[in-house]
Amino acid sequence: MLTAVDHVQLAAPPGSEALLRTYYADTLGMTETAKPAPLSARGGCW
Repeated sequence: MLTAVDHVQLAAPPGSEALLRTYYADTLGMTETAKPAPLSARGGCW
């Protein structure tokens, strides 16, 4: 049984963050974590 995920890195098209948030938060129930400032300039979600 899977009880936790430590790290997953997936490539996605630029600008698809809103669609990905809907899927990962609403469908899978994952919680987004704020990215550190040096990494947030590149886009993407955590």
